[in-house]
Amino acid sequence: MYTAIIVDDESVARHGISTLLSKHSPLWKIVGSFADGQSALQFIKKTCNSLDLIISDICMPNMNGLELIRVAKTLHPSVSVIFVSGYDEFEYARSALTLKADAFLLKPLVSKEFYQELDRILEIRKLQSQNADFPSSNPPHRISYLNFLFNELLRGNISIRPLFESIVCQIPPSYHIVVLKSAVSYLQDNSSFNLPPENISNPFFVFSIEPSYFALILTSEGGDAQLQQFAQINPHFFFGISQRKLDAKELSIAYQEAYIAVNQSLYSQAIPKKYKIFIYQELKSKSIPFPQELCIRIVNAMGAGDLSSAENGLTLFFTAIRKERLPINQLEDWIKRLLYLISNLVEQTPFEFPGYDVNNIIKKLPCFQTLEEIHLFFSTYTLEITKQMQVLLKKRHHTKIEQIKQYVHIHYAEDLSLERLSEHFGISASHISNLFHTVTGTKLISYITNIRLEEAKKLLRNTDDCIYHIALQVGFSDAGYFNRIFKKEVGISPKTYRNFTKNDTNNLRQF
Repeated sequence: MYTAIIVDDESVARHGISTLLSKHSPLWKIVGSFADGQSALQFIKKTCNSLDLIISDICMPNMNGLELIRVAKTLHPSVSVIFVSGYDEFEYARSALTLKADAFLLKPLVSKEFYQELDRILEIRKLQSQNADFPSSNPPHRISYLNFLFNELLRGNISIRPLFESIVCQIPPSYHIVVLKSAVSYLQDNSSFNLPPENISNPFFVFSIEPSYFALILTSEGGDAQLQQFAQINPHFFFGISQRKLDAKELSIAYQEAYIAVNQSLYSQAIPKKYKIFIYQELKSKSIPFPQELCIRIVNAMGAGDLSSAENGLTLFFTAIRKERLPINQLEDWIKRLLYLISNLVEQTPFEFPGYDVNNIIKKLPCFQTLEEIHLFFSTYTLEITKQMQVLLKKRHHTKIEQIKQYVHIHYAEDLSLERLSEHFGISASHISNLFHTVTGTKLISYITNIRLEEAKKLLRNTDDCIYHIALQVGFSDAGYFNRIFKKEVGISPKTYRNFTKNDTNNLRQF
């Protein structure tokens, strides 16, 4: 069992937190619930021999949460702390970090966020309780344990530093973080490294961060030579080195710097002939504006089903990235912004694109070895979406053409100029003309003329109306023009057609 106390001046809040904690796991035992820090502290001093978790509000009478935790940490240094507050203020959050709190959550509590923090705290507690058996634990478990501790430090959880230093190594007063990226395969753990010979002092422990990424702590004095030796026996790795840090609280910042540095390898060859080291301090600090207009052109081309223009735009996009050698954080930002523009297009279609999730795609980026691989990966989505847009547009175009045909069949006697059709269908005159010809293979004016002539034939056969009136009834305002078009298309004049078909209906087959 793991013991916890709840401190909040609102009884409703205490009850709610208690309910959530009890539902989370039967491993939690609530040993106290208090309305202010002072009464909670008295309980801790007099009654509580061991304590695993304090969940506390900040603003309370008598003694606030910050003061409570400051004293409680002297009595129980390893106690985990979750602050809950109704005030989203920077000063509160900063004070919570100073006190090495595990989490700072806002009221009302979101159960999912609360449970995530509780899961993490339970994991730490379980590992701490297993620490006594650590030396005898099997190697895979030991490696997993050490990796977990190091990753917690990178998350900013400095409260486990004593545990980390007691079984792994001391964090030196002056250090660098080195991030290693595999150039040959997606290594899942740190069991595949060639470690330095025993005659090298202070051998490195390589921590696994994520597939293909590893990290180690490098002392600022004498560490360069050791790193060179380590790199020489692990040639198929890229190395990124952070700036020098003087405080263990900066581990997370140091890791981000080393991570940014090592990903400059995206602009190198996939498999280096020898190790390559990238130093964060040597990277040029620059902010390159996002190519918004280019990305809009890419998305518009995809929406129009224009694969060639979309691919050309994407090539320009990645060429700009390579030219500027964007750091990985800015590269991810650019790609994320382009993905969101594409997402707006995807949401307008009835199609589903399995795997197309912006956050999932961004998470995959660090696994690629070169910018060309990212470009190829991105092109796959572009191709799939653009092809689906072509299918969708084809259906839409056919639907629109059928609407135009239906309109012509009904309104053939009226003005059917391109301008009139453009106004009716809300499409430009040139687009209507081009679209009709592309889909049907026939010019729109020819189609309209054919419909009018067929209607004229019916009137010539079935009525005694004069040629002039028939021309007007089928949409020709000029009888002379009607006569010329009729003879050109049918082969005989309207008058001859009437006489010929009235005398013998079998002659209809010829016209």
